[in-house]
Amino acid sequence: MPFLALDADTISWHKGSYSHLLLPPDKSKLAYLLTPLKQNDIMNIYVMDLKTKKEFLVDSGDAYIQGWSDDGLRLFYVKCKPGDYSQCQQWQASDFFSETIKKSPLSYPYSSGDKLTQYTEVGDTAIFRRNHYRGLSQLFALYAYDKKTAEEIRITSPNITGTGDYLLTTLSNPERIIFERHNTGQAEIYMANLDGSSMKLLTTNNYRSWAATYDEPSNSLIWYNRANSTIESFSFDSMTRAHAIKAPVKDANYAYPLNKESLLISTDLHDLDASVFDLKTQEMSYIATANKHENSAVALANGDVYFADTYYDKREHWLKTNNQYIPISDRVGTDNIIVSANENSTRLLSFNKHTHQLSLLDATDFKTIKQWQIPGRIVLAKIRKNRIAVIYADATTLQNQLMLLNTDNTETVISTIDTPLAIAWRNDHQLIVHAKHTQFLELDSQTNRYHELPMPDKLTAIKPSIVTMASNEQTLFIATSADIYSAALEELMEVNTLIKMKPSNYILHLNAQNEKLAISFVTANNQNSIELYTEKRPCN
Repeated sequence: MPFLALDADTISWHKGSYSHLLLPPDKSKLAYLLTPLKQNDIMNIYVMDLKTKKEFLVDSGDAYIQGWSDDGLRLFYVKCKPGDYSQCQQWQASDFFSETIKKSPLSYPYSSGDKLTQYTEVGDTAIFRRNHYRGLSQLFALYAYDKKTAEEIRITSPNITGTGDYLLTTLSNPERIIFERHNTGQAEIYMANLDGSSMKLLTTNNYRSWAATYDEPSNSLIWYNRANSTIESFSFDSMTRAHAIKAPVKDANYAYPLNKESLLISTDLHDLDASVFDLKTQEMSYIATANKHENSAVALANGDVYFADTYYDKREHWLKTNNQYIPISDRVGTDNIIVSANENSTRLLSFNKHTHQLSLLDATDFKTIKQWQIPGRIVLAKIRKNRIAVIYADATTLQNQLMLLNTDNTETVISTIDTPLAIAWRNDHQLIVHAKHTQFLELDSQTNRYHELPMPDKLTAIKPSIVTMASNEQTLFIATSADIYSAALEELMEVNTLIKMKPSNYILHLNAQNEKLAISFVTANNQNSIELYTEKRPCN
């Protein structure tokens, strides 16, 4: 793989959090939000001239950036009354480098009940992103609005197994939109006309790009893979994916390739954290440390906690015991990921992210007891007594599949459940499955038969937002990104709110062992900066 050595230059640093970086198609300017420290209710919208590196304050308040016009002359944003998101107005700003920035309200009818998180204008057509597609609050589709006729049409139809469509950039001559579609386990990049016609799949990734630009010299779409530190591209000449370029930079929140030799990033403002909730005392204890990124937490016996220190492709393993942090990477292996423990914390499940090998480990010395080869990328796995349930993304179709294993023999069973998303054991043989198309299912691991479970309205209502599930011997735990709910496993009829996470904490994973609930989550809005990376030049 070609390797690009880069030099970094910090082009903006204030005491606060940079977010929502956005380049216009011509890449001459950069818009971004800056939230000052200790002023979380104030968002400052800036535009920077990337030639001079001068910054211009556009507006402040409860505001967020929506997009650029296709010519890069106007910036669109929404501003709301402080603390009242039912009172919002869309604005456009221009003449950024003059003495007075010109600002005016948009005439497009903004509906405060929806989230118009993206908006651009290409000639007389407005393209925007709105949620509530198919009645799901987390599912976004793209729409077009003809400014001359005031006609609005939906131009994309995403699947319900993700968050939908996200506008990456626009092309001119001819006019096109490029967008990313998020599905379970993958992200697809499409090109289409402004009315959604002639839609063409360009490429598929197992990660989100979130940002892409058009590179005119190579006539290609370029984006950055933050997990592998590579500049990726798709050639419009050959209509094929080009070779990746290794280009290491700091861990990034937003990453835009300006071309194939330079990158513009905001340094990462996220941190991975973990905590343990005691179900008896209702107390939360945090295992976070200043220099670690805690993930995949598992509450073990005697108050010990396992966690991984994870940051992109870097991983170390730790055991927290008696307020001491003991490194165990040499025993677990840096390529392995521990995902769950059995009901009495004597056995652990881990998998190798490269070989897709699932391992059963002894929780005392972390030695391997048994291994299985899984035919795809493992999403999650749960163990109960001698039964293991594994959700994996099939290597060929990339669709989620559910596999059942038995630790006492070589039995392997593939369920016919369509696209399982989360699982939790109900008892020693029955598994609760949150699947794509249906309500919750109960799968018998002995017969491989399943049926739909009757569920209370509250659980049905949060189903589209469920991130993960877990269970101990008495209780099912269901997590959205911000809340954890509980229901008695025996009847599953009364659903209670157990935990509300702190603002800026977003749940990733749960593990339940006995009376402990281990919660892995991401914390956002830490202090960061904007950096420009350019190719190293030899010294004269």
